[in-house]
Amino acid sequence: MLLEPHDDRRLAALLARFKPIVPGRRGDPDALERAWGVPLPPSFRGFLTATDGGSLVGSGGVLELWSTRSNLALWREDYRAFKSTPGARVVFFASDGGGSEYLFDVDDWYGCGRYAVLVADRGSDNTEHVAPSFYAALERLADGPRRDYERDLLARPRPPGSERT
Repeated sequence: MLLEPHDDRRLAALLARFKPIVPGRRGDPDALERAWGVPLPPSFRGFLTATDGGSLVGSGGVLELWSTRSNLALWREDYRAFKSTPGARVVFFASDGGGSEYLFDVDDWYGCGRYAVLVADRGSDNTEHVAPSFYAALERLADGPRRDYERDLLARPRPPGSERT
């Protein structure tokens, strides 16, 4: 499966609804790729080239995309949920402003597709599918519908030894 391509029109429509952290500042996708050791989806690279984090509040929920600097600081702190889960390579890039964080499933460990966007609850091992790609996730959060716990919860069992301590 190919990574979602960058689309100038789609990105412009999404950015019109987006509040950047610092207007005019651009992110550094190369720094994130070096730190994470995985390629970023072209759509996410395009977003970071246009702006360096910010917020999107829509009928489908809230998305607080972290700036490059914040994301690198969080990565160094190494507090990411599931980061050490055997077999799962995930990249966290945003939160809902509360107790949940958004992530890319790099290798399709959760069975929703490579680089699908998921949301993980920091207080439990619950993980929900949001959308198959970055732009689709932004569109869902901007336009709705809100995530439905019963419908979206992924029932994938946790592997032995992956429980948080």
